[in-house]
Amino acid sequence: MRGLPGSGKTKFITNFIKNKSLKDCAICSFLTYYDGNPRILPQAYSNCFGEYMNLVFSEKEYIFVDNPNIQEWELLNYINLARLYDYNVTIYSINTPDIRYLEYFMSRSSYKPSLKTIKSMNDRWEEVD
Repeated sequence: MRGLPGSGKTKFITNFIKNKSLKDCAICSFLTYYDGNPRILPQAYSNCFGEYMNLVFSEKEYIFVDNPNIQEWELLNYINLARLYDYNVTIYSINTPDIRYLEYFMSRSSYKPSLKTIKSMNDRWEEVD
């Protein structure tokens, strides 16, 4: 999953799982490890990837990564590990239709980034194939 904070990534994943009646699946997110302190953000992302590795090794049928993944490099380790273990990889992106949505996304986000932060993330957004 890719998208700015508050764009609806978590809602998309939970609806997808429900609509497809998926049973053997898991969601990993940096938010599981992040308490809002910017100093621990790198550790939260590292812990999320560690959880993802364990899920891949346990051969979960479906694994969803619920992180912003703003730039392509943020996805590469997830994609490479999945392909190494013969998973099919699908990337879902929730794009920002207009800059006016940033304040709305910010208000919906569970970790409440500042408007400056969410604007910076939007400015760094890369399209990924």
